Amino acid sequence: MGGENERRTGTTTSEAEDSASSRLADDVFFRALAEESRRRLLAYLLEENAATLDDLAGLLVGWDTADSGTMASPEAYEQARVRLKHRDLPLLAAGDLVDYDEGSGRVSLGNLDEDATELIRMSVERAEE
Repeated sequence: MGGENERRTGTTTSEAEDSASSRLADDVFFRALAEESRRRLLAYLLEENAATLDDLAGLLVGWDTADSGTMASPEAYEQARVRLKHRDLPLLAAGDLVDYDEGSGRVSLGNLDEDATELIRMSVERAEE
């Protein structure tokens, strides 16, 4: 009765809906999405699927530089790297939005359902308008 979704994922439509509902009711999920830079990182990972901590730090500095019209500095890069490592990536991982391997610095997109993906895309598109 679950149809194509059940054959593809091994879950029924009802289970998938319950999973989406529980994610959207999760405070950690919304705390992780509360900051624009984290939403932008997730949107980037939606397109690229994976990146390194260093790549993401460079992106953050680039976005901040473009938004503020200032020059990037090695200190800004190091601050972005520390913020990602100690605050942003652990929070995104706690919300199951990314998988973060602290040893290798590799970050990949978590297992997001359609509702979460759409929410991330919409929030970034609206911020860019």
